[in-house]
Amino acid sequence: TPPPGGEAPPLDATDKSTVYANLDEIYGLAQGFLTALRDKVNHWSVVQTLGDVFCTFAMFFKVYVMYTGSFEHGMKVITRILREEPSGQAVAAAAAAAGCQDIGSLMITPVQRLPRYVLLLKELRKRTPDAHPDAALLEKALADIRVATDHVNETLRSNADNAKLLEIQSRLWTARPGGVPITLLVPGRRLIREGTLLKIRSTGSLREVRVFLFNDILLYCTSSRLWPGRLHFHNKIEFYGAAPDPQEALRLGPSVSSAKLRLAFKVTSAEAVRVFIPDSLEERDAWLADIKVAVAERQALDRRRSLKRGAQVHLDAIAARIGAP
Repeated sequence: TPPPGGEAPPLDATDKSTVYANLDEIYGLAQGFLTALRDKVNHWSVVQTLGDVFCTFAMFFKVYVMYTGSFEHGMKVITRILREEPSGQAVAAAAAAAGCQDIGSLMITPVQRLPRYVLLLKELRKRTPDAHPDAALLEKALADIRVATDHVNETLRSNADNAKLLEIQSRLWTARPGGVPITLLVPGRRLIREGTLLKIRSTGSLREVRVFLFNDILLYCTSSRLWPGRLHFHNKIEFYGAAPDPQEALRLGPSVSSAKLRLAFKVTSAEAVRVFIPDSLEERDAWLADIKVAVAERQALDRRRSLKRGAQVHLDAIAARIGAP
């Protein structure tokens, strides 16, 4: 609301979409939820239940994912307006003078809603006797709300993972015909770790590389001297293990110092072995631990992809039989 005699802070269509997201949808859901709860309270008795209301609305709470996903960017827009626009500053001052909550506190309220429902349901169940008809309903409601909360969190994680993959892809380049021979954005892939390491080259010399460890591949690049901020793609490794190996490092780089050799670890694939050198033993162990996690995730991902391919082959066979004369 604009201050008296003032104008509303400027928000173009893109900013409005970012700041408000699907608040209208959330508001409508909240109104229906509140009406159902009020009806229960207005007809209260010792055997009245609340858990069934939560069960009815639980799956609809997944609509919070859009607003929650845009919240961080929306806050950046609001912060910019409050910092740079006189009309935004006037609104903030008027709100403070009236004793209203600041805009940040109001905007984060929908983000906190589902976790607060979980806490509320836990407290209600704790205070509800086992023999009360609401006990089982509250337990089901808690499970349903957790499913909705997990959906929101997983979607946000997936969106963040995909955004990171696209950001890395946009920085890759190569002079090879056909361009960079890999598409990072594939179902199930996520970034686990990235960092700068030394790699022992086939010539025995050391090269500084930027390494990206995903849950199914390892990618290494070098900083581009032609385009600052871009990464020159070198190779990807479909690894199946990693281990400390100073001896392999010595074999590949006989001129490498003993201090660096003791830090070396190898990453093994079906095609080759690559040896990397971090700055410390602690960093080496952190890489090895994350690669171990990645190997387990890759095996699980490979199984899921194999099952999906098998299911598709089965469906194709059925479709072929149905279409056969």
